[in-house]
Amino acid sequence: QTAKFSVSVRLRRRRRVAPMEKYRKFADPGTGRNPFLPVGTQKSNPLKRFLIGPITALLKLPFVLVVMLWLLLFVAIIPTVIGIIWPLRRLLQRYASLLGCRLLLLLLGFWNIKKTYFPFFEVAANSFAFVGGKQAPAPTKPQPSSPVQLIICNYSSYVDILYLAFRFAPVFAFPVVCPDEEQEDNFPIDHVEYGGLFTALARTTTKLDNQLKAREQAKRSERKSSKVKAAGIPLQELLERATKGHWGPVVLFPEGTTSNGKGILEWTEVLHGLDEKLCATLGVKVVGCSYADGNKTFSPTLPLNDSWQGHVWTMLSQVYNTLEVKEIRAAEIPSMTRAVSLEGWCDVVRVKLGTALKTPVVAVGVDEKAQLLTMWAETQSVSYGKK
Repeated sequence: QTAKFSVSVRLRRRRRVAPMEKYRKFADPGTGRNPFLPVGTQKSNPLKRFLIGPITALLKLPFVLVVMLWLLLFVAIIPTVIGIIWPLRRLLQRYASLLGCRLLLLLLGFWNIKKTYFPFFEVAANSFAFVGGKQAPAPTKPQPSSPVQLIICNYSSYVDILYLAFRFAPVFAFPVVCPDEEQEDNFPIDHVEYGGLFTALARTTTKLDNQLKAREQAKRSERKSSKVKAAGIPLQELLERATKGHWGPVVLFPEGTTSNGKGILEWTEVLHGLDEKLCATLGVKVVGCSYADGNKTFSPTLPLNDSWQGHVWTMLSQVYNTLEVKEIRAAEIPSMTRAVSLEGWCDVVRVKLGTALKTPVVAVGVDEKAQLLTMWAETQSVSYGKK
């Protein structure tokens, strides 16, 4: 009987794991991690899944709708009407986002958000800090002490959007494809589309990877130029507009797409076009968001948005979720102008972000995600609502 039981357990495990094996080729070759697939979770207690969870979600839903209406009114509509009076507009957006987004995070189960700095102890220039168990020198040429204009963050969920709106009331920038007119088969992701809180939430849940899918189809098509239309503006132009219009800081997700939080994806080329004059005065903040693995029955990350409604519903049914935020100290961020190149600067900051979050830096990015999306659409679709 014991032998039969062990065989049946192995068969059940094999059936659970096998469907994801086909996506192994999109995993990071160095670590073996696949940062694009939904995090595997255990089934929760039937009582919680079919009774306590739905009741909790139904009780929260009216409050969520009221808070969303509040944010729509005081963050989007009224500030647009009083746009000319920028101090009043900015003040209203800042405090309305502070209150509304924090309430939404509470309703989603994020009671306690742990925020820490990296490294934990501030160190002087030319001294040494212990990072990841190894002795690493602090930058001798940090960035200039300017007001924060650009906030760089990893990207794994719409919860990231809510937290950043709560902290900064920023403009959100998303890397987009801008086809090269001279080279028909070249599709660099070096422009951004931007918007406020609701634009960012809509993009994260419903429109996240539409351009990546079109880009992948264009690469496979003979009539490449007709598949992807130029979109967005250079990041340089957005930063200038935000400064002149007093829009607040710009939050950039350089990875270009969401992950499951198991790796820091390769960054797109969106930062490579900044000129030296802007880099000399640009104030940069680097923030990382991670979700603890304590909840084995649900993950707040949304790497694939094919069933975001079910994911939001399951999120509402949770009593408690955990969000940890790591902010890299300004002295740890090297100066852009003194770096060998902006590509090199991006590599250094990406590694620091991975070290702060204790997450590996992986060698996969938007190209692999686009290929996985094509295969995912042809094979299966995982519904978070069934978990």
